[in-house]
Amino acid sequence: MTHTVLIIAVCISCLWLINGLMIQKIRQWYATEVQFALLGGVMVGPVTHLVTIDSLGDVTTLMEWACRITMAMALSSAALQMERRFLETYWRALVVIVIGGMVLMATFTTVLIQITMATGWALAFLLGWILTPTDPVVTATVVQGNQAQKLIPAPMRHAITYESGINDGLASPMVMLAMALWLSLTQGAPLESMHWLLMTVGYENVLCAVLSYALGLLAGRALQKAHSAGWMSQSTLLPFSLAFTLLLLFALHMAGMNAIIGVFIGNLGLSHTVTENEDLKQEEMQSTLERLFTIPVFFLLGIVLPWQGWLSLGWLALLAAVLIVFLRRLPALLLLSPLLGPLKGIRTAAWLGWIGPLGVAALLYALEVRDKADLDMAWPFVTLVVVASVVIHGSSSIVSARAYARHQDDDSRS
Repeated sequence: MTHTVLIIAVCISCLWLINGLMIQKIRQWYATEVQFALLGGVMVGPVTHLVTIDSLGDVTTLMEWACRITMAMALSSAALQMERRFLETYWRALVVIVIGGMVLMATFTTVLIQITMATGWALAFLLGWILTPTDPVVTATVVQGNQAQKLIPAPMRHAITYESGINDGLASPMVMLAMALWLSLTQGAPLESMHWLLMTVGYENVLCAVLSYALGLLAGRALQKAHSAGWMSQSTLLPFSLAFTLLLLFALHMAGMNAIIGVFIGNLGLSHTVTENEDLKQEEMQSTLERLFTIPVFFLLGIVLPWQGWLSLGWLALLAAVLIVFLRRLPALLLLSPLLGPLKGIRTAAWLGWIGPLGVAALLYALEVRDKADLDMAWPFVTLVVVASVVIHGSSSIVSARAYARHQDDDSRS
């Protein structure tokens, strides 16, 4: 086990070094660090067998916590970078994208799964909600960077970043409801709607959000007072926010609450008490920390990819995965375009609809469903869709950004 851990540590360190030295070159190849990390895991695992699945021990627990910690870093980064001006101007558009987008994406994904794989509507509904959230981890790699900042207006990049942060936690109660519905129809388990409403929605999510926001405000006030008193340096927000994020993640998980939404709301409360004048926000450092956690989780995913599970699903699963990548989100945002206010417009909706990758959030929900509902096919199918999304969205992000910028320039000249 020690030998395996050392190999993984060396490989991840090499990937960090390569990413630091070549990130701009990697993007010129129309690729992302997530793709390189995934490829590295495949090479170390299934190809060369330097690391085998058996040598990793409890793979489910390992991947669950790798996903949770990675998501926590991405969500804290998104929350701390939220700008009040953006929320004041675009909050209606953001509500439409989050709520309307989630409902439509879940609907389209459910229909695509049922049409291609004939799983039954209950299972398709469950898989549809697992695959609904836009992933903040992969999103960060396709909307950040010099090229994306030059080509895409800030409000559009902010919209997709904030949406991906919000809808990850909001999808949790619907995944749990869909799982309860599937268990009721297939195994005869009682559908306890009141328990779902009180515990899943009320306790695990609503109470969690209120408590987390209050803790974020308290943490922010403490940070402000310490800064004013000269007890801390101006570079303390990064370790402080990291400690606060991990505290929320572990404590809320122990309390049986939705730690994912808690981390995001808690850091949002922290962000609301930290002003730009105090020079405590460090977006670049926060984003760098987030990416340090992104590479390990996709490297591990490359090692544990269920190749045999993919083969057992058949070629229709591959067709479903590709269709989900192309048709899960794009039609939804095009339909919602008239309601997006300052973000309305076919080209804007098309870009927002295309750049909506799947990733760590879907992996985490798939692992939880496999564990709680004993649903073996959830993991191989979701990983297949996630890999398809990482490849297609990652390779097309700069191309789509350039196409959007070119059309905007043409419109401005005409």
